[in-house]
Amino acid sequence: MKVFFDTNVLLDLVAERRPFLDDSREAISLGLTDGVEGMAADLTFCTVAYVMRSLLQEDRLRIVLRTLLKYVSVVPVGAPSGRQGQGTV
Repeated sequence: MKVFFDTNVLLDLVAERRPFLDDSREAISLGLTDGVEGMAADLTFCTVAYVMRSLLQEDRLRIVLRTLLKYVSVVPVGAPSGRQGQGTV
């Protein structure tokens, strides 16, 4: 099974935003379950990095993002990959 995470779920987790943190932790933990693949859009990771850069030092932010990537796969959703199925590329 594939589980697609919204940007806010990852931001809740990384920024420890209350009251959503516990629910986001539980959702992300699904990605640790055998047979479940956690996924998020490529732009989600860009957004998380952008929002968190004012809250974390760069080296810490890199560690956080690398840790997320262990549990959540990046799905390319930019224009070129999205148009390939339509025969426009």
